[in-house]
Amino acid sequence: MRIARFAHTIVILHGASEKILCESMRANLRLPMHLISERGGSKPIQIDKLGDYFAKGAFSRRLDQLSKEQKIQLVDGIPMNTKVFTIMDTDDCKEHTLKRYKDGSLFSKSPFSKIITPIFNSPNLDSVMEEMGYLIDQRQKRKSYERIFPGENGDIVAAKKLRDNVSVLNSTNLNILLDHCIDEARKNSFNISNKSTGNKHNKK
Repeated sequence: MRIARFAHTIVILHGASEKILCESMRANLRLPMHLISERGGSKPIQIDKLGDYFAKGAFSRRLDQLSKEQKIQLVDGIPMNTKVFTIMDTDDCKEHTLKRYKDGSLFSKSPFSKIITPIFNSPNLDSVMEEMGYLIDQRQKRKSYERIFPGENGDIVAAKKLRDNVSVLNSTNLNILLDHCIDEARKNSFNISNKSTGNKHNKK
């Protein structure tokens, strides 16, 4: 028996901190997560640009590329069995734009609106991490974030700990992405284990 899971998770990243965090989480949980950033995270993607990004073709062009490289199935341009998350800081947009981002109406003109989940960190991801007691050294940011997800062993303990810490904060809804990733990691682990067991039975 296989448990249904999303074939792909696509994450649009605000900047460098988000990129490092998701790279560490992807490696640790062994997820088919596709990260999209500008210039490797050095050029921020801002909330007030996201509406146009999804509505005016930029995301569609990136999907076309991913469909060829990662075998994402597109039906009428929409990726099948795929979840899209955007992880954004809130300190560089106006209040009315932030409200539309949080409630999803910012994406109302996009054909992808039904598969987009907006994630916010107020005022930014570094401050949210520090609010939970994680030390973020601006001079060694990658090492700081990699300590949150040590190793590449498929262990979900670090992700669950971060999810539990995040869940009590009002400054972020990062727990939604973490819940998704933990759930997908569990399903993947079950399916791999089940497949391995099936192979053993077939050899007998």
